[in-house]
Amino acid sequence: MTIHFNCAFDIKNVKGFTLVELLVVIAIIGVLIALLLPAVQAAREAARRMQCTNQQKQIVLACHQFHDTYGYLPQANHSYNLCVQINEANVATWGTDYNNRDRQSYLCDLLPYLEQTAIYDTVKQNASDTGLKTGVTANDRFVTPWTGSYVPAGGTDTIASPWAAKISTFMCPSEANKNVSDEMTMGVTSYRCNRGDLWMDWAYNESRGPFGNGRFTKNNFAAITDGTSNTIFISEAPVGSAVTKTTKVLGGIAFTSDSSGSSAKPKTCADQRGTGGNLIDAVNNTGTNTSGRRWGDARTTYTQFFTILPPNSPHCVQGTTNTTENWNFVSAGSFHSGGVNVGFGDGSVKFVSETIQTQNLDKHGKEIDTSITNPQNYSGPAFYGVWASLGTINGGESVSP
Repeated sequence: MTIHFNCAFDIKNVKGFTLVELLVVIAIIGVLIALLLPAVQAAREAARRMQCTNQQKQIVLACHQFHDTYGYLPQANHSYNLCVQINEANVATWGTDYNNRDRQSYLCDLLPYLEQTAIYDTVKQNASDTGLKTGVTANDRFVTPWTGSYVPAGGTDTIASPWAAKISTFMCPSEANKNVSDEMTMGVTSYRCNRGDLWMDWAYNESRGPFGNGRFTKNNFAAITDGTSNTIFISEAPVGSAVTKTTKVLGGIAFTSDSSGSSAKPKTCADQRGTGGNLIDAVNNTGTNTSGRRWGDARTTYTQFFTILPPNSPHCVQGTTNTTENWNFVSAGSFHSGGVNVGFGDGSVKFVSETIQTQNLDKHGKEIDTSITNPQNYSGPAFYGVWASLGTINGGESVSP
């Protein structure tokens, strides 16, 4: 028996896609991509947020290791290890750079516990170095935290300062204002230490939070009577743009009409929020003297924040000048949708909503306790709400995150 297969192929009978059919297929593919893209972006942001959480946890655990070594927490400014012991007995001999030495941030002391021992050794040597360097102010006997490079004493080649180091642990991967060209001069940070729930200048003696002035404050865990699980150690704050004026709430700095020092009221800063995520009147500053642009600098602009206005609120300066380093008001904030990652004293990191309860923003400390001399002398329970309560170490409030 013979089987025959008819394999004839008539190309004239083959029908291709019509233009309408092709457009339908393209439209279907476009719809599928449109549906998939948000899911991909959400997955990427979830990964970035997780990495941010892990980095904050590392920093808080570094605080624990530092405490295990020295018996107290690092300071927000005027590091007891890097400044006071070296200079306190010889203030007169150090001249004007003595005040500059209290500009070393809490992150400087944590470097050895974040696998940055080599940078710490340079910072430590720099803190005790009495040899004048060129390329910095003549009065300075050490490289200030706002100097990206210098020529060592007796040398001829310009080298990068320790403050120019780019440390990935210090930068949230969701940060939107990181700029490569500026990173060539200074290292930046997203992570700030908690200075407490009262608006005060960067180096004030008082502190309601875990991190204070090293000349007057050496807080240990025993001092945190509110409990480490109820006390914020660090949080995020957006980095400002290095090359353009930032008018956005996230990363910008606003003017306020109030220049009354510690008597200023947080509402004057909150009122600088405009529409569309913008500030009403933004400070025209760029480069390294804006939010978070120097991880080694202790001023509030760079490495501190207050638990007063809720997360994702404005940063502000007092008055109407472009000075961003005096009386700067820094709020926690992030580019994670709806709130911020917050590192607590027990090592946990939790996401805190920007809708967390706040109150009494039109008041300062002396209006709550008229018996005190100055607003920053207030020592009672937090009066700005739940968010403020989480920022105190011994306010006696019964709140939890």
